[in-house]
Amino acid sequence: MELIRRRDMQVDGLGAAEGQDLRLDEIVPDYLEDLGARVTPHHLKNVRGKLDRALAEWGQKRVRDLRQTDAVRYRNALSGSGLSNRTVNLHVDVVRAMLRWAVSAGVIAENPLERLRSLPYGRDQWVYRRRALSDEEIGVLLAASHKDDDENYALASLSEVHRVPQTPMWRLFLETGARWNELRQLTWGDIDLGRALIALRAETTKSRRQRAVPLRPEVVDELVRLRARHESVVGRLPNREDRVLLSPEGRPWGRPTTNPMRILDRVLVRAGIPKVDRDGRKLDIHALRHTFASRLARGGVGLVHAQRLLGHSDPKLTAQVYTHLDVEDLRDAVGGLPSLGDGAAKAKEAR
Repeated sequence: MELIRRRDMQVDGLGAAEGQDLRLDEIVPDYLEDLGARVTPHHLKNVRGKLDRALAEWGQKRVRDLRQTDAVRYRNALSGSGLSNRTVNLHVDVVRAMLRWAVSAGVIAENPLERLRSLPYGRDQWVYRRRALSDEEIGVLLAASHKDDDENYALASLSEVHRVPQTPMWRLFLETGARWNELRQLTWGDIDLGRALIALRAETTKSRRQRAVPLRPEVVDELVRLRARHESVVGRLPNREDRVLLSPEGRPWGRPTTNPMRILDRVLVRAGIPKVDRDGRKLDIHALRHTFASRLARGGVGLVHAQRLLGHSDPKLTAQVYTHLDVEDLRDAVGGLPSLGDGAAKAKEAR
């Protein structure tokens, strides 16, 4: 029966049946080598890390011995460590993606995790919940950031040191809805001050697609001032390849958000805005992107335009972050409805 099964699988083009006897860790090197030619180094590093964690559990298992119950137990362990359903799904999906690649490459015949259903991921399953700033909080935050920049600039001037202000960075996040990794790699060559546009390059965006975001006049004016400040800090006028966002000391920001988050935390304290509200929702750098989405919703911008501005590949993702409207926004919406008594009065007049 086994010989007949193998023959039928090969006739049907399902791959090498003997590959089912391979151990999972024997597939990884070839998969990562192929994947590395198609993704960024950072993405490859993330995949390798997740595979290493899974292989610590399953590395010696052969493909034919891997069961969906193994994946379920692994997911339960990850969930028990405090990870969200979305993150848990990502850990399992990297293994499933590797096995799919092995099937398509003819290395194995079947993917034992192909029919595994992902854990649900909705608001009820979110572990880390963010909130959007209100328009009033935005004004208070930017005012506090200006004061923070002025104080630090004054202290640095005593030592004849110039510092880069950070308020333009927060304004760019709030005005563009860009992600941290997109804005930190923004160069002066990506900005068209004449047309008031920034171009987020495909190699920096999550979707790997370039998108353009219009800028309001006040943002353009702030960028012009920022460029002049860069000249005093770096000692020369920035060129097209230079980064737009620099640390207070004038160095390009790295990928980790620890240091910029320290600055934002300090500004939040100065502004009197709690980092965590009564519902447990938090404010961080990515929450500024959610704030941009909420401002679009308040302004009546349609979902399609919001999707393009936010750079989402799926409109469902836009819908998830396009709902950060607080009670006062809803109150304004209800308040705009005509009074019920007006309709009755008009009907009476018509009679």
